[in-house]
Amino acid sequence: MNFEQALKELEEIAAKLEQGDLPLEAALSLYVQGVEALQACQALLAEAEQKVEILVKDTRKPFSREAQI
Repeated sequence: MNFEQALKELEEIAAKLEQGDLPLEAALSLYVQGVEALQACQALLAEAEQKVEILVKDTRKPFSREAQI
């Protein structure tokens, strides 16, 4: 599952739960699915953050106009 899919699933679950017309068992099941989707989003974001950090790490040098020319 990619980030966009997990986020969409989380949004759909939240919308269903916000309606407030679900039986307790169904709401609890959706809540568990929502927690799992949230954890997937958090893991994917953490992975992306690590990749960006690695890419940026080597490029952190003082700004110099001469370097851009």
